Amino acid sequence: MTILQQPDALSLSGNIKDFRISTPGKISFVLLQGATEILSQNYDPGQDGLVTISLKDIIHSCLSFQLQESSQVYLQPTLADTFTARFSDEYVVNPDISGDPVYTDITFRAVRAGIDRFADTATNFLTQNFLTWQPTVKPVTYYSPEFLTYYAVVPCIVKLRAYFTDDSGSVITQKDITLSDFEAGKAYTIPLQYASVAGKLDNELPGYYDVWIENTEGVRLTYIQRYYASDMLSEQEQWILFENSLGGIDTFRAYGSSDFTGEHTHNIAEIEDNSLEYRVDTERKFQKNTGHLNAQERRWLLDFFPSLSKYIYTGSYLRPIVVTESNVTYTDRELPSNYTFTYKYADARPFLNIPRTEPAGDLNITVPGVGSFTVPPRLVEFPRLPLTEGALFPVQDPYSEKWYTATSGSLSDFIANRLSKNYDGNGGIGHQHDNFDLLQLLTYTAEYLLVAGKKIKAGYAEESYTFCDNMSQELITFLKGLVSEGLITAGNGIQFGKSFASGLTGHGGSITSAGHGELRSLRVNEWFETSEFRYNYVDVTTGEKWSAPGGGIIESVIMDTDPEGNELNTGVVTLKLEAGQIGAVAFDDLAMGMYHYESGNATEDYDDGKGNRRFAGFTTVFFRITEIIGTGLNSKFRFELRNASDNYPNPVSPTAMMHFVCFGNVSNKSRQSSMYQTRTYTRYLKNVDWWEYSFSNIAMQFGDLSNLSVFGADMTGYSAYVDSLYFTGKIEQLKKIVEDTLGTGDLRMEIDSSGGYFVIDNKIDTTLTAKVLRYFKNVTGEATRWEWTRESGTDLVDIASDAIWNENHSSARESVHITEDDVRTDSVKFICEATVGVAKVREEVTF
Repeated sequence: MTILQQPDALSLSGNIKDFRISTPGKISFVLLQGATEILSQNYDPGQDGLVTISLKDIIHSCLSFQLQESSQVYLQPTLADTFTARFSDEYVVNPDISGDPVYTDITFRAVRAGIDRFADTATNFLTQNFLTWQPTVKPVTYYSPEFLTYYAVVPCIVKLRAYFTDDSGSVITQKDITLSDFEAGKAYTIPLQYASVAGKLDNELPGYYDVWIENTEGVRLTYIQRYYASDMLSEQEQWILFENSLGGIDTFRAYGSSDFTGEHTHNIAEIEDNSLEYRVDTERKFQKNTGHLNAQERRWLLDFFPSLSKYIYTGSYLRPIVVTESNVTYTDRELPSNYTFTYKYADARPFLNIPRTEPAGDLNITVPGVGSFTVPPRLVEFPRLPLTEGALFPVQDPYSEKWYTATSGSLSDFIANRLSKNYDGNGGIGHQHDNFDLLQLLTYTAEYLLVAGKKIKAGYAEESYTFCDNMSQELITFLKGLVSEGLITAGNGIQFGKSFASGLTGHGGSITSAGHGELRSLRVNEWFETSEFRYNYVDVTTGEKWSAPGGGIIESVIMDTDPEGNELNTGVVTLKLEAGQIGAVAFDDLAMGMYHYESGNATEDYDDGKGNRRFAGFTTVFFRITEIIGTGLNSKFRFELRNASDNYPNPVSPTAMMHFVCFGNVSNKSRQSSMYQTRTYTRYLKNVDWWEYSFSNIAMQFGDLSNLSVFGADMTGYSAYVDSLYFTGKIEQLKKIVEDTLGTGDLRMEIDSSGGYFVIDNKIDTTLTAKVLRYFKNVTGEATRWEWTRESGTDLVDIASDAIWNENHSSARESVHITEDDVRTDSVKFICEATVGVAKVREEVTF
């Protein structure tokens, strides 16, 4: 059995990857939520030998959102959970007597959320986003309920910044507070009702307030969610809450028209000419219009209609509703839009609840020596009242401005009723004993425990005594595994499998007491660190190898966002460094990295010779370092992405675990040189101060030189290009290799003049010497025939004089002596022709 695909360690339930298993025979599959088994199935492979198991629906249904009417941050214990997929092959068993199957466990964590066409990792999305699609700038009233839900991938802090404004709306002061600390691996809901926030600000009323998440080092992780104070939009405004598709709770203010329809079905029976209404089926429906929606709001509210958990705030409490009909349409170019839906109460009954007294006005409480307040006063300043069942307490729903009363007697009844309701007969309130019936059967006598009067198996321990003082004298077998909450110490090492044999043909695995391990294979999903790495066979690199002034490995990336939550082209990178290591980065470094993303990777290799390169299956990332944050270790820096261009149309942000190289620098000359190797060439760069190279940036290149043609250099094939060359040895052309490669032709001649080629004061005294070359080799001695001729002009006298000169020098070989008598006109040409084998070569000089 080979697992080809499995869910990520952290997944969204709606986007969780299917299991794909290659197996020759039947496999069994068990899915555990925590320690509880929720699914057990057997699967037979198809004709392709594959088994595909989809878990999206079952895992999504095992997770849930909890809505609490609280003004404090609270935990969502069931929004995310840990699942274990357990596989076993029926044809593979442990090589022991039991013959039990070999189990493979894969553990992953899922969050109740789903995203359409998801192209990121769950870790990145959950780190950078609240669990909502609502607009990032949102108007709220004083009492309207507002929530944000967040899953903490790492330990983090919820921050709130309140802005206080004057009558003109200008900010006059601001105040930062911490709402809560979050533990990693848990989901939380943050109540952000304006009234609740004002209470945390010492009852000061802000004009607007921002909320975001930052890590323990103060680096912001999410976009900024902003709320600003607003009046009621209409007298018909109602507050609708719903669980969104990301697992959080959203609120929208529906302020359009409201229509009520009561439908009654009268069931009548006729008995002896008498009609009787024996049942009246009542259905009360409300039709609600959302009011005007802008483009962002109408997209967001598409999440409301498929939600299975909807609420309306009515009176002074939240009441669940179900939508029976909806009209959800709009035209792209028409704004504003609106939606209409019909709902009824989920718990509707054919009864009424009409207040018999007029609604109370605002509660004004007089505090001695202070005055009247409509906000909570200091209760410690009131006189004491002896507590009786009739004592009154003022109470208020957290989302209502109305006040009510409750008596101490009603509170006592409520608490007693809650205790009674939660008591299940298993031994207590607040916890339970699943074995309560067994506990009632236990008794104790003569140092033994008895069940129904009989010794339990521990009573026979003295007959096969092997365990004493936390030590066993025999082998202990754990049939269902072993879980330890402390350190496990194996004094003589650990063996994996029934037996172990070393070497390439061995089996099993082992770790000795000295810490030396031998395993069949090892998969590391993130970092692999070692002081020395030894390997055999061939070192293979696909892609590029660099030698440069800087580079590193990215541990995390946080992109900057605008107030609306849109990602900008700047951000912060944290490097993965060892203890005491200093990051090899500097201000103005030009950096490049390549990484395999889940989508959008290149489909073919590309290299334009100017620095724009792609490799199939990977995405190329360019960015410039704009600031080193915290000097000393250089562990963190700010960056700006390379702008889009014709040669680089789609800028992409760097990501965690990506390796990058700093190949140049905009301003620092000492960091502008580097070298890189590809499969076909090695290039040395100099003076690199921007993204693309020019010909002047190439100091040297070996291998395939064809990409230098983009600079106008006519170079092809495999060779070498150097800017300057200094050497102390010799250049030698190997004849046999040259002839095998280029053939035996391509003769050329060079003529050297011992006295130069110029006439000074009409005096010439020089010797012309011809030299025949085949490529770089001198083959003058192989010439079998030489012929020197002169051309002085086209007049008959010149032609006749040339014929005499030619005859006089017919016996000359590679050299002739020339004086001013041989140059009788203004321009005289001397021509030498040599024969080597069957080939002739000719050269001329002019005086």
